[in-house]
Amino acid sequence: MRLTENTKVRLAVLVGSYWLIIRLLIGMGVKWLPYQPTFANPEKLEQWGNRVSMTPLHFDGGHYLTIVTKGYAGTGLIQAFFPGYPWLIKGLSFNLWLNPVGVGLVISVISLYISLLYLFKLVSFDADNKLAKKVVLLLLFFPTSFFSLMFYSESLFLMLSVLCFWQARQGKWAWAGIWGMLAAFTRLAGYRDWE
Repeated sequence: MRLTENTKVRLAVLVGSYWLIIRLLIGMGVKWLPYQPTFANPEKLEQWGNRVSMTPLHFDGGHYLTIVTKGYAGTGLIQAFFPGYPWLIKGLSFNLWLNPVGVGLVISVISLYISLLYLFKLVSFDADNKLAKKVVLLLLFFPTSFFSLMFYSESLFLMLSVLCFWQARQGKWAWAGIWGMLAAFTRLAGYRDWE
Protein backbone atom coordinates (compact mmCIF):
# COMPACT_ATOMS: atom_id res chain seq x y z
CA MET A 1 0.00 0.00 0.00
CA ARG A 2 1.49 3.32 -1.07
CA LEU A 3 0.56 6.42 0.83
CA THR A 4 -0.54 9.44 -1.12
CA GLU A 5 1.23 12.73 -0.56
CA ASN A 6 -2.02 14.10 0.85
CA THR A 7 -2.10 11.34 3.48
CA LYS A 8 1.54 11.95 4.42
CA VAL A 9 0.92 15.68 4.81
CA ARG A 10 -2.22 15.08 6.88
CA LEU A 11 -0.30 12.70 9.12
CA ALA A 12 2.51 15.23 9.54
CA VAL A 13 -0.02 17.92 10.46
CA LEU A 14 -1.65 15.50 12.91
CA VAL A 15 1.66 14.68 14.59
CA GLY A 16 2.62 18.36 14.67
CA SER A 17 -0.74 19.32 16.17
CA TYR A 18 -0.45 16.53 18.71
CA TRP A 19 3.05 17.72 19.65
CA LEU A 20 1.80 21.30 20.03
CA ILE A 21 -1.16 20.27 22.19
CA ILE A 22 1.07 18.16 24.44
CA ARG A 23 3.57 21.02 24.78
CA LEU A 24 0.78 23.49 25.62
CA LEU A 25 -0.60 21.14 28.27
CA ILE A 26 2.87 20.69 29.71
CA GLY A 27 3.39 24.45 29.69
CA MET A 28 0.09 25.04 31.50
CA GLY A 29 0.94 22.33 34.00
CA VAL A 30 4.35 23.84 34.68
CA LYS A 31 2.79 27.27 35.16
CA TRP A 32 0.00 26.21 37.52
CA LEU A 33 1.34 23.12 39.28
CA PRO A 34 4.15 23.12 41.81
CA TYR A 35 7.46 22.02 40.41
CA GLN A 36 8.68 18.77 41.92
CA PRO A 37 11.54 17.22 39.97
CA THR A 38 11.16 13.47 39.67
CA PHE A 39 14.46 12.59 38.06
CA ALA A 40 17.92 11.89 39.33
CA ASN A 41 20.02 14.91 40.33
CA PRO A 42 17.73 17.70 39.05
CA GLU A 43 20.26 20.38 39.97
CA LYS A 44 22.78 18.83 37.56
CA LEU A 45 20.24 18.64 34.75
CA GLU A 46 19.26 22.32 34.86
CA GLN A 47 22.13 23.14 32.49
CA TRP A 48 20.05 21.61 29.67
CA GLY A 49 17.09 23.99 29.93
CA ASN A 50 14.32 25.62 31.93
CA ARG A 51 11.32 24.03 33.68
CA VAL A 52 9.26 23.62 30.50
CA SER A 53 12.09 22.07 28.51
CA MET A 54 12.99 19.84 31.48
CA THR A 55 9.50 18.31 31.68
CA PRO A 56 10.25 15.53 29.15
CA LEU A 57 13.15 14.46 31.39
CA HIS A 58 10.95 13.34 34.27
CA PHE A 59 11.27 9.78 35.48
CA ASP A 60 13.31 7.72 32.97
CA GLY A 61 14.24 10.73 30.84
CA GLY A 62 16.73 11.87 33.47
CA HIS A 63 18.29 8.43 33.51
CA TYR A 64 18.60 8.38 29.73
CA LEU A 65 20.27 11.81 29.84
CA THR A 66 22.68 10.52 32.49
CA ILE A 67 23.60 7.61 30.20
CA VAL A 68 24.03 9.96 27.23
CA THR A 69 26.30 12.33 29.13
CA LYS A 70 28.20 9.93 31.42
CA GLY A 71 27.77 6.47 29.95
CA TYR A 72 26.81 3.40 31.95
CA ALA A 73 29.84 3.11 34.20
CA GLY A 74 28.98 3.78 37.83
CA THR A 75 25.38 4.87 37.17
CA GLY A 76 23.62 1.64 38.20
CA LEU A 77 21.41 1.94 35.12
CA ILE A 78 22.63 -1.17 33.34
CA GLN A 79 19.61 -3.49 33.68
CA ALA A 80 16.65 -1.33 32.65
CA PHE A 81 18.04 1.05 30.05
CA PHE A 82 19.14 -0.47 26.78
CA PRO A 83 21.78 1.44 24.78
CA GLY A 84 19.99 2.02 21.45
CA TYR A 85 18.28 5.31 22.32
CA PRO A 86 21.11 6.89 24.37
CA TRP A 87 23.77 5.97 21.81
CA LEU A 88 21.65 7.34 18.95
CA ILE A 89 21.24 10.61 20.85
CA LYS A 90 24.95 10.82 21.60
CA GLY A 91 25.83 10.09 17.98
CA LEU A 92 23.36 12.59 16.53
CA SER A 93 24.32 15.27 19.03
CA PHE A 94 27.88 14.88 17.72
CA ASN A 95 29.21 13.70 21.05
CA LEU A 96 27.27 16.39 22.97
CA TRP A 97 28.16 19.30 20.72
CA LEU A 98 24.41 19.79 20.22
CA ASN A 99 21.95 19.83 23.12
CA PRO A 100 21.16 16.14 23.76
CA VAL A 101 17.69 16.96 25.14
CA GLY A 102 16.71 18.65 21.88
CA VAL A 103 18.23 15.84 19.82
CA GLY A 104 16.34 13.23 21.86
CA LEU A 105 13.05 15.07 21.45
CA VAL A 106 13.58 15.40 17.69
CA ILE A 107 14.32 11.66 17.52
CA SER A 108 11.07 10.98 19.40
CA VAL A 109 8.94 13.18 17.12
CA ILE A 110 10.46 11.83 13.88
CA SER A 111 10.20 8.25 15.16
CA LEU A 112 6.55 8.77 16.04
CA TYR A 113 5.84 10.15 12.57
CA ILE A 114 7.56 7.23 10.83
CA SER A 115 5.78 4.80 13.17
CA LEU A 116 2.39 6.20 12.25
CA LEU A 117 3.19 6.17 8.53
CA TYR A 118 4.21 2.53 8.53
CA LEU A 119 1.48 1.49 10.94
CA PHE A 120 -1.00 2.99 8.49
CA LYS A 121 0.63 1.03 5.66
CA LEU A 122 0.72 -2.16 7.71
CA VAL A 123 -2.96 -2.03 8.62
CA SER A 124 -3.91 -0.94 5.09
CA PHE A 125 -2.19 -4.04 3.76
CA ASP A 126 -4.93 -6.25 5.22
CA ALA A 127 -7.79 -3.80 5.75
CA ASP A 128 -9.12 -0.62 4.23
CA ASN A 129 -7.74 2.89 4.75
CA LYS A 130 -10.65 3.80 7.01
CA LEU A 131 -9.61 1.19 9.58
CA ALA A 132 -5.95 2.18 9.20
CA LYS A 133 -6.83 5.80 10.02
CA LYS A 134 -8.76 4.67 13.10
CA VAL A 135 -5.82 2.59 14.30
CA VAL A 136 -3.41 5.52 13.87
CA LEU A 137 -5.76 7.90 15.69
CA LEU A 138 -6.36 5.42 18.51
CA LEU A 139 -2.63 4.98 18.98
CA LEU A 140 -2.01 8.71 18.87
CA PHE A 141 -4.75 9.63 21.33
CA PHE A 142 -4.41 6.70 23.71
CA PRO A 143 -4.11 8.19 27.23
CA THR A 144 -0.47 7.18 27.72
CA SER A 145 0.69 8.03 24.21
CA PHE A 146 2.15 11.34 25.37
CA PHE A 147 5.19 9.29 26.39
CA SER A 148 5.96 9.01 22.69
CA LEU A 149 6.92 12.69 22.66
CA MET A 150 9.07 12.58 25.79
CA PHE A 151 12.77 11.94 26.24
CA TYR A 152 12.06 8.20 26.31
CA SER A 153 12.80 5.34 23.96
CA GLU A 154 9.11 4.56 23.33
CA SER A 155 8.84 6.25 19.91
CA LEU A 156 12.09 4.78 18.66
CA PHE A 157 11.07 1.32 19.83
CA LEU A 158 7.62 1.67 18.26
CA MET A 159 9.14 2.76 14.96
CA LEU A 160 11.62 -0.12 14.88
CA SER A 161 8.94 -2.66 15.82
CA VAL A 162 6.47 -1.41 13.22
CA LEU A 163 9.21 -1.45 10.57
CA CYS A 164 10.09 -5.01 11.62
CA PHE A 165 6.49 -6.17 11.19
CA TRP A 166 6.07 -4.21 7.94
CA GLN A 167 9.13 -5.84 6.41
CA ALA A 168 8.01 -9.27 7.65
CA ARG A 169 4.59 -8.70 6.11
CA GLN A 170 6.31 -7.85 2.84
CA GLY A 171 8.35 -11.06 3.05
CA LYS A 172 11.65 -9.18 3.39
CA TRP A 173 13.00 -11.31 6.18
CA ALA A 174 16.54 -9.92 6.29
CA TRP A 175 15.22 -6.38 6.79
CA ALA A 176 12.66 -7.62 9.32
CA GLY A 177 15.53 -9.21 11.25
CA ILE A 178 17.59 -6.02 11.15
CA TRP A 179 14.71 -3.86 12.39
CA GLY A 180 13.87 -6.46 15.05
CA MET A 181 17.50 -6.57 16.18
CA LEU A 182 17.56 -2.78 16.48
CA ALA A 183 14.29 -2.86 18.44
CA ALA A 184 15.87 -5.41 20.79
CA PHE A 185 18.81 -3.03 21.17
CA THR A 186 16.37 -0.33 22.31
CA ARG A 187 14.04 -2.03 24.80
CA LEU A 188 13.65 -5.39 26.49
CA ALA A 189 10.32 -6.02 24.74
CA GLY A 190 12.24 -5.83 21.45
CA TYR A 191 13.49 -9.32 22.04
CA ARG A 192 10.00 -10.47 21.12
CA ASP A 193 10.43 -8.86 17.69
CA TRP A 194 13.80 -10.50 17.31
CA GLU A 195 12.59 -14.01 18.11
